Amino acid sequence: MNSNFSAPGLYLRFSRLPSGVKLLLTAAIALIVGLTQHALAFNIELTHSQLPLWLISGMTCGLCFLLGRKSVSGIFLGFILAAIVCQNQEFTELAYEIFLYFCVVVQSLALYLGFRQFSLNQINPLHSSRNLLTFVGLGLVVSALGALIISVGHSVLIRQSGLDSEVLFLTFLANYSGLLTLAPVLMSLRSEDSRKTIGDATPFEKVLLLLVFCLLLFMAYGLQLSILLYLTPALLWTAARFHQTACTITILVSNLLLLPELNTTNIHTQQGLIPHFLELSWLIIATATLYFCTLLNDQKRIENQLEDLVLRRTLDLNLANQELRDEVFVRKQAEKSFRNSSRRYRMLFETAAIPIIVLDTNFRIKQWNSATETLLGCRREDLNNKNFVDLFIPRSNQDEVAWRFTRLMETGIAKESFETEVVSFDGLHHTMLWNMNYLVDTDEENAQAQLLLIGQNISEIRKTQDQLHYLAHFDVLTGTANRRLFEDRCRQAILSAIRHRHQVALLGLDIDHFKRINDSLGHDAGDEFLITLSNRLKGCVRSEDTIARLGGDEFAVLLVNINGQDGAETAARNILDTITRPITINGSELIVTSSIGITLCPNDGTDFTDLLKNADMAMYRAKKAGRNNIQFYSPEMNDEMQRQLRIEQELTIALQKNQFKVYYQPIIDIDTGEVVALEALLRWMHPSKGLVLPDYFLSVAEQTGQVHDIGAWMLLNVCLHGRLIREWTDTPLQIALNLSTRQFNHPTLVQHIQQVLRETHYNPHDLILDISEQTLNQNPDSGHDKLYDLKNLGVSLTIDGFGSGLSSLRQLRQLPIDMVKIDRTFVDGIPDDENDIAICETLLAIASQMDLRTFATGVETKEQEAFMKINGCRYVQGYRYAEPLSVWALQSFLKDVKEGVLLGGGDQIFLPFQA
Repeated sequence: MNSNFSAPGLYLRFSRLPSGVKLLLTAAIALIVGLTQHALAFNIELTHSQLPLWLISGMTCGLCFLLGRKSVSGIFLGFILAAIVCQNQEFTELAYEIFLYFCVVVQSLALYLGFRQFSLNQINPLHSSRNLLTFVGLGLVVSALGALIISVGHSVLIRQSGLDSEVLFLTFLANYSGLLTLAPVLMSLRSEDSRKTIGDATPFEKVLLLLVFCLLLFMAYGLQLSILLYLTPALLWTAARFHQTACTITILVSNLLLLPELNTTNIHTQQGLIPHFLELSWLIIATATLYFCTLLNDQKRIENQLEDLVLRRTLDLNLANQELRDEVFVRKQAEKSFRNSSRRYRMLFETAAIPIIVLDTNFRIKQWNSATETLLGCRREDLNNKNFVDLFIPRSNQDEVAWRFTRLMETGIAKESFETEVVSFDGLHHTMLWNMNYLVDTDEENAQAQLLLIGQNISEIRKTQDQLHYLAHFDVLTGTANRRLFEDRCRQAILSAIRHRHQVALLGLDIDHFKRINDSLGHDAGDEFLITLSNRLKGCVRSEDTIARLGGDEFAVLLVNINGQDGAETAARNILDTITRPITINGSELIVTSSIGITLCPNDGTDFTDLLKNADMAMYRAKKAGRNNIQFYSPEMNDEMQRQLRIEQELTIALQKNQFKVYYQPIIDIDTGEVVALEALLRWMHPSKGLVLPDYFLSVAEQTGQVHDIGAWMLLNVCLHGRLIREWTDTPLQIALNLSTRQFNHPTLVQHIQQVLRETHYNPHDLILDISEQTLNQNPDSGHDKLYDLKNLGVSLTIDGFGSGLSSLRQLRQLPIDMVKIDRTFVDGIPDDENDIAICETLLAIASQMDLRTFATGVETKEQEAFMKINGCRYVQGYRYAEPLSVWALQSFLKDVKEGVLLGGGDQIFLPFQA
């Protein structure tokens, strides 16, 4: 049968239940027991004062020992429920019954705690004969006290008279009978013996035991003899052949069989102890049966322990014998190995691929192998008794090697490693790593100390390490220091400058337009140029200075112990003049320039990172100043850098929070007075600065690349607004959008514009793209191709800043341009500046000769307007007509113009356009 469905298995399952569930199950068991005792009392016609005490006493004690002291609360609760459910008598009888249950619960708890105290915290009385005697003794005392208390309560609540000794004795017998008959059944569920298989009893004996009990019952009642006489041998047989659970159940069944006889005897006998001889005899027999069962369990446990001890001792002896046999075998193998060790040692010594040398205390060679001869390039007879240090160690290292050998022998160190150079007979130098071992044979008399040298040729390893060190600290192409070495030397120079109070200069150097060399002559020519440049730089500085290539065409120079700003500028001028000398590469003579930024330590800072950043800022300032010049770092540069970083962060937030706005300024046809187009102007609604013009942030956006995201946002909104404006006017209005240099050079510009036009369903003919003249001059070939690609989309193209970029007129004729825009810098001086008048007249005349439409911005006065009309400028824009308007203000503006409101204060020389 599966152990999970046996009594111990069910107990184990019950013990794993939560505390609340255990309490409810315990109360349920107590309720069933209480109902059962009431049923028994009813069947034998007893009153509530004569309830079967042995049943509740034995069940309460057994549950307490089985489930622990925490179960008493559930037991008492179950008994109270049983009393309430079955109570049909007076209140005094109910009170006595509750008092009886309380006494039984307290009695069981006292017996449980006392047993654990006297049995050294054990919890199973059936574990051994000693535990059983302890339980019987404590049970006798506790049951006697419990019987006394119960009898007193019975006298007071039921009989309302004095204490009756007969009632006291009967109460004691019933109470103690439950402890000896019913409680052990529950205790056996926790016994280790009950969790094992049934001992020596066979299935036949089990059946025979049942038949014997039936026969004894028949004989006892049939022959009118006491069944106790027949139960005694049956109980002893059960204790001898069955396990504890079966034995305790047999005692319980025997008690149930004796109940009728005991009750009958008590009814017909007189008062006194002699009539209760049968009950006392039964208790003695039950106790003896339990004691005999525990004695047999003790005997079996001792037998098992003796058997285990014998097995362990036998195993130990077998292990000892095996160890002796193994030791004999090892000794035989050692003897065999010893006989072959000399031959194997000689073979290994001679065939080893690494040199092995044995020296005496005077460093003379006593033994060596073939690898040593190969390394040192000599014959065997040339080495015998020769001094190793004098013969093979370079003179500069002989003292150090001899000192190491002597230290090893005098200090008694077992082993040591060192590296040295060895010179062979053929003059070759080898880097060797020697493992030295100090050998002394203490088992022999007059034994001499020896040194065992085991070497490894690490010449190639050292060569590789030197190469790796060079690669880790120097630039492979130019031979100058790399960033890592340069940083280390700068930090040392900074510490020295602070300690000795002198100055250090850090120069940042960048070649102007180096990309053109790679693009025109190829990268190999660019590498050759960098090599030539680095050699020139090395000739411009002192030996204690450091030149580093930080990347690409970017170099840095560390000048130590210089004479302040004058000394740094002198060195920088020398470098600048040296670089500008012509360089011939692949038959082509190149003249290049550079931009140099200088920062001083400790004036500008004492941290390498800060100084390098300062030099970079000064170098970029030199580039902005026109290149081929020198700039010293100043704190204002750092402020400018911080401002740019702040604007960059604010632009990121502006894109995320949609803080940009699009304003529109009308473009007027000067001949007809009509609003023919609008120019889209970007504005930034700054959270703290208000409406900000592009001059504040556009250069930063160009440098950081954020101009692409801003331009994409601008294009999308212009197309969406264009469709909305188309609904407000009867005639279509073109919208002009300016493209920055970085936007125009983006490789996916054409695809992006095409995608936005397709997604917004905006007519490409209504879109004008303004490209500056400087943008086209940077990359003429690629710029021309991109203009034709844009033109194929259907958009109109305008050259912005016409005349400011010095464009070639031949190139302009080849471009698909629809219009040129006269920059406002030329318009502002009209009519007062004769130079601006001459320039504008020339530009307008050139545009007219090339059949290009013209467009002037910044027209603010009627004189400027008249000048443009006289000189043939077709379109104008400026504050004379309208300021930039938001998209919603633009709606009102177009409505007013449509209703006849004159632009420019009404003094134009044209009539407003009609609907």
